[in-house]
Amino acid sequence: MTIVEKEKFIEQIASGIVERRMSAPAILFLEILKPLCCIGNQVLFFLDPLLKLFTEINDYEKYTQLLENRENLEMLIKKIEENDEQHKYG
Repeated sequence: MTIVEKEKFIEQIASGIVERRMSAPAILFLEILKPLCCIGNQVLFFLDPLLKLFTEINDYEKYTQLLENRENLEMLIKKIEENDEQHKYG
């Protein structure tokens, strides 16, 4: 995934979270997940075949790539906060 694709994907996720008014729970969850991101990523790869049988997630690989790096989670948190501020005062 290129940098531009990653930024667009993060923006898409953040916008969806803010539109559903789930900013605070999402930020809390991501902050808790940050120290465990490497483990979570490996669990998703392990469960990949099973989850693909029961779900139709088109962007599953993008989600796993996003969880590989703590910096990505930090970018997502910042984007959620920015979008939430714009949504409140925009």
